[in-house]
Amino acid sequence: MSLDHSLIFNARKFINAENVHRVNTWIFCYQTSIPQSVRQQRFEELLRDFVTTKNLILGARMQAKLARDHGVDLRRKSSALEEEVKRLS
Repeated sequence: MSLDHSLIFNARKFINAENVHRVNTWIFCYQTSIPQSVRQQRFEELLRDFVTTKNLILGARMQAKLARDHGVDLRRKSSALEEEVKRLS
């Protein structure tokens, strides 16, 4: 099995100042391991778990932002309706 270059690409997208050395080490170890070795499989699994976790976190943050934005919009509409009711009373 050859290297999964899309896995490497996706892992690099999530590199930040906190994890740069760790993730680059994982990528290096994955790339330099003997093909189909236990070591290569271990680092591939590690990278897949990393990418999966980061994608789940990103999805959760996007959902939270959508919910927050929807709440702000509902509050704005509620305030507008409340003002309209006060004006008509």
